Amino acid sequence: MPWDRLLRWFGTPRDYRLTRWLVLRLLGVVYVFALLGLIKQGLPLLGSHGLTPVTTFLEEGRTTGQTLWDLPTIFWWDASDGALQGWALLDDCPDHLLAAILHIHWRPPSHPA
Repeated sequence: MPWDRLLRWFGTPRDYRLTRWLVLRLLGVVYVFALLGLIKQGLPLLGSHGLTPVTTFLEEGRTTGQTLWDLPTIFWWDASDGALQGWALLDDCPDHLLAAILHIHWRPPSHPA
């Protein structure tokens, strides 16, 4: 049968631990650079003198009757420049800590051959 020939050509199923390890690390690199971009460019884009100030956006939301359920963000309570930077930094720190802990203590599961 053609299906059997195709399966023989591909061989036995492989373990994708190396691929999974590499993809997760590359995704982590992308995430770190996205957070660094937010820390570096957050105020020029979203700050009080930025291109699209968060405070103006939320004030427009308030005038149209939108609430936390319509625009879910923590910046309803405080959208100052300090809050933007603080939340960006606060978001970055636990991720690095968790990545370090997992990198040190995590061992890939062993699969029977």
